[in-house]
Amino acid sequence: MRLCAVLAIVLIAPLGTNAPAAPQAVEIAAPTSGNGTPQALGDEPREAPIEPPLPAEIPLREFLVLPRVDLPGRRVLHQDPIDAALAAGQWRSPAAGEGVVSAEGDTVTWQVAVADPKGRLMGPYAAGGYAVATVASPAPRRMLLMAGRCVAVWKDGAWLPGDVYGSGSIGMPVSLNEGENTLLFQLARPGFTAKLVEPPAPIALEPRDATLPDLVAGEEQTAWTAIPIVNATDRPLVDAELRISLAGKRLREVLPRIEAMSVAKVPIRLLGVRPEGEAGAELKLALHPRSVTTGGVSPDPAAEATLKLAVRKPTERRVCTLVSRVDGSVQAYSLVPATEPSDESGVVLALHDLGIDHAAFAKNFTPKPWAHVVVPQNRRPVGFVWEDWGARDAMEALADARRQLPNNARRVCLLGHGYGGYGARRLAMRMPDQFAALATVGAPLDFVHTPELGDDGTTAPPVVDLLERGSRARSTARLLPNLTPVATLAWHGADDKRTPLADARFVRARLGAFHADFRYRELPGAGHWWGKETVDSPEIDAFFQSRRTAEPKDIEQIDFTTAHPAEASRRHWVTIEQQVTAYQVSRVVLTQDTNNASFRGRTVNVRRLGIDLDHLSSPREVAVTLDDTKTLKIKPTGKRLWLERDAEGQWAKAGRSDVDEKTASRGGLLKSALNNRAVLVYGTRGTDEENAWAMAKARYDAMTFWRRGNGALEVLPDTLFQPQSAPNRNVVLYGNAKTNAAWPSVLSTSPVQLRSDRVDVGLKGAVRPEMGDGLALVMVRPRQGSTVASVAVVGGTGIRGMRMTDRLRYFTPGVVFPDLMILGERTLLEGSSDLRAAGYFGHDWNVGGGEILWRDLAL
Repeated sequence: MRLCAVLAIVLIAPLGTNAPAAPQAVEIAAPTSGNGTPQALGDEPREAPIEPPLPAEIPLREFLVLPRVDLPGRRVLHQDPIDAALAAGQWRSPAAGEGVVSAEGDTVTWQVAVADPKGRLMGPYAAGGYAVATVASPAPRRMLLMAGRCVAVWKDGAWLPGDVYGSGSIGMPVSLNEGENTLLFQLARPGFTAKLVEPPAPIALEPRDATLPDLVAGEEQTAWTAIPIVNATDRPLVDAELRISLAGKRLREVLPRIEAMSVAKVPIRLLGVRPEGEAGAELKLALHPRSVTTGGVSPDPAAEATLKLAVRKPTERRVCTLVSRVDGSVQAYSLVPATEPSDESGVVLALHDLGIDHAAFAKNFTPKPWAHVVVPQNRRPVGFVWEDWGARDAMEALADARRQLPNNARRVCLLGHGYGGYGARRLAMRMPDQFAALATVGAPLDFVHTPELGDDGTTAPPVVDLLERGSRARSTARLLPNLTPVATLAWHGADDKRTPLADARFVRARLGAFHADFRYRELPGAGHWWGKETVDSPEIDAFFQSRRTAEPKDIEQIDFTTAHPAEASRRHWVTIEQQVTAYQVSRVVLTQDTNNASFRGRTVNVRRLGIDLDHLSSPREVAVTLDDTKTLKIKPTGKRLWLERDAEGQWAKAGRSDVDEKTASRGGLLKSALNNRAVLVYGTRGTDEENAWAMAKARYDAMTFWRRGNGALEVLPDTLFQPQSAPNRNVVLYGNAKTNAAWPSVLSTSPVQLRSDRVDVGLKGAVRPEMGDGLALVMVRPRQGSTVASVAVVGGTGIRGMRMTDRLRYFTPGVVFPDLMILGERTLLEGSSDLRAAGYFGHDWNVGGGEILWRDLAL
């Protein structure tokens, strides 16, 4: 059975108009002459028939649905027979009753489903299942697809991100072909809705997802805002001009390139604005495209929007914006200034639960005389669950607020509710020297749970152990000892239905065993939230006010654990720069004697260690004893002492990190390549199919980062990529060395080369090839010619391998991708058993000194 949202049934008039009733069919007699002889039809001229208008909105109500067939959970490798069929080019629109073998081996069937009166699919299949709709169009046209509570949408060989949480945000441009169009949705949760809407214009400004600051009355300021631009045309929007009017100022900005049929959220600088009064300010925007023929800017705007900015007193709660160092996007946070600000003012960094807007959460805090309250957004109300880029957003908001306000760096405290409590605890465990105190309310223990090997009496294959290692190393249980120097308070409602009480009691048992400044309280009769006093109470205030972080010179011993230096590397005067084994827990316990300039301690899984000396009184010689090896007598030559362990486990003095070595700031891991204002470069030198894939995949990644994280990743074809113009930006290459012209400029010296028929791993005489035209590769490398930038590769040996990367979950919070993965043709069906290789490069970024696991050991 094929289901169609056929346009013919809605062509009477656009939705929302008063349409006349459809005419009844009648028999029409041929005209006659005066003598009654019938005339031939068509003898007299007739007007052309009037085509009925195309509908402005097409709701999708009839579907074929399939229960979940992939493996649930947050994992590096997902198995999904639908994704596998799409990658192989074997997927076809299904019929009702057709069966599919799930990743767990069960056979499930496609069934007919009809949306309820509100347009929703509510069945159990909506939790991770698939839905297919067919739309018939009498003519080609471009529409905006609104897909709520949907992970992603596939059409004509390309994926588009859905609106996972059903926020009602703007739609994705999609082309309807003449005739039948098939849309494949992967659903997120019950309540899925879908409709196609005519764009208001080919190019449009979308105020619904604008990021807006509050302005401060009477102060000249430079603020940042951002607004999505929808390009529903078949051409990229290049060098368009945005004309801005605000508070008597007229400004102009040249916009970045926006790909065809895509949405990009662009930052806008409001320079030198000085609003008077408190009535609010109108921000008027007009987008003027550049003419393709003349090259000049059109005098007529293609799109306009008017936004209202609130104006606040300097002492009022307000929304602030910043430009993120991650991707150049504009992010918002709320600030509740202290009523008695001074250089001794504290700062409370308050993290909200999932689904809560920062501005709404900030309303729970009464202005405090002793502290400013900073409420970051997590990039979205759900965002990245305070993991990955969500954690970065919290720290960027804290840094931005502290630059604006007088404060004492030793009086910074962390507060979190629900998953905000989880995020606050993780920040404190990662950077314990940054925070004087931590308070969590209703906080879950962990976000991603990976069972310890042996929990079920079995041993995982080595490659599975490697892929799961990151999640295990990051577990709360392993990192809780880092909270020792942070005064910690944990509250939990005894009747909390959202977060298990057992999570809080686990933390109580662990911290209670060793923490000298830990307080725990269960509140009888309380649930997950019991009003403003849940987070803004006199008890929490009193707990925070008296706490301070210690001075480095006063810290006799440091006990610090990290999952990976890229996540956390430093506590006070100790830095873990490199691990022996990647993503095995690393720990250093070090005691200092400042009078004698000596350090003694032990390490676990640490290859390179730094010790700060600037808090010592200019010692002539420093003595270091590590892991019961001989004491090193070292004459310091700078403010930091570097030590390295050799292959035999002996420690020795080392110089600064080599520019070609891994460091805490450039230490591998695929996700790291999406930082540092990464530019996504798609290849144009392959086949038409490969080029179309590369552009669509780069566009999908950029729009996914916007959807999930309010991001602004730049997308460029390889023909426009100029490596010399931004040598220290991260780069993501889509394609392979043949199809992407940017490859030689950034990866010619890489020991891993992706070609059209194989992946070569190694250097010179030790090259190991993995052969086949259906292999996929994802990896991260240092960018050639830069000491700080990285390059990621997302591609394949041929179109099948390229498609296998389409929905790898590297944007998923808490999932740890290694430095390198080579996927075999059946990985999406068989999982790790067909993973050709996976692992981590060595500290020198080479293959030989790293940990790469291969499927075929005989090779």
